[in-house]
Amino acid sequence: MENKEKEIEKEIEEYLKSFQKEKEKEISIQKLFKIIKQFPLNETIQQISFMIFKEKLDKFLKINDLENLKEQIIQIENEIETIITIMNIFPNNEVIQFIGCEILGILSVENERIETIIKSMNNFPNNQDIQFIGCASLANISFRK
Repeated sequence: MENKEKEIEKEIEEYLKSFQKEKEKEISIQKLFKIIKQFPLNETIQQISFMIFKEKLDKFLKINDLENLKEQIIQIENEIETIITIMNIFPNNEVIQFIGCEILGILSVENERIETIIKSMNNFPNNQDIQFIGCASLANISFRK
């Protein structure tokens, strides 16, 4: 049974990688979070999923598709805790921490999310990118309060 599960995980990794390579391919936020929740301990799947999610979020912000963005954010807000959970599972993964801080800075205002950003910054005190995005995310949150 364990070999079958590993095989499925590998297939999911390849599936997610195809979305990174072929930019015209789309995956729904619901499907992406289903995968994130299905494989919470697979670091590769989480890292790729965070990258895809951030790209989707950037795309909505860039094209200023406010109606679609509002609809998506309602779905996303329900998944913020999932993002925090994954950041806590992989505190030493710089990519997950960086993208997680970006996402939390764009979408959140609650104290627990602020603590998660600060924790990432504390885990990587010498990583200028994480320090920068952490500060930018905290500033963004403070402006929304």
